[in-house]
Amino acid sequence: MYRYRLISTIYTFHDDALSLKGKTYNLFDNKMLTIVSDREIIGIPSSFESIHGAISVGGSAEKDLALFCFGSGSLTLYANVSKKGYLPGEVVEVHCSVDNDSSVDVTPRLTLYQTQIYMCGERHKSLEVALTEYMVGNKVTSETKSMESLFVTIPKNATLTIKSAIITIKYFIHITLDIPHAIDLHINLPIIVTNRSALGSN
Repeated sequence: MYRYRLISTIYTFHDDALSLKGKTYNLFDNKMLTIVSDREIIGIPSSFESIHGAISVGGSAEKDLALFCFGSGSLTLYANVSKKGYLPGEVVEVHCSVDNDSSVDVTPRLTLYQTQIYMCGERHKSLEVALTEYMVGNKVTSETKSMESLFVTIPKNATLTIKSAIITIKYFIHITLDIPHAIDLHINLPIIVTNRSALGSN
């Protein structure tokens, strides 16, 4: 049995809180995009993004084991990041908690993924790329609890998070709890890669 939960703080803004129409942003080294309508793109400097980047994100997953030959009991995985917005090259600290009320030893690990979505009319193509190697945490032995921080670095050349009518770039941290002889537990924590202006930092 699996139980998943994603926790995030939600903010509501008036329609005029984000007005980008007519502005041009350099998304890639040699490509420019002009905003032709409000709310066409996210992940760029705006008062909305400055607040949105400070939102904490967390999730949890639970599993009951009923493998008589390999293990029994229950497992709970919880992970969170203190904010949602990060700069290219910044180190992300992921707080990971494991409640191992089972008869097997388990190990958490994580990696950073980028999702690219290309759209053409009603058709679209998605590409998911792992940007880092797995960062492996400490083994959590049977009938114990563990809390630790795992760290992953966003590549310095990472493209900013964007969302437009033709292309979307987004990121998430994928946390896995390795369980021997059973289906692993998984949590995805979405993050935003943006710039200093959007985060309100100098």
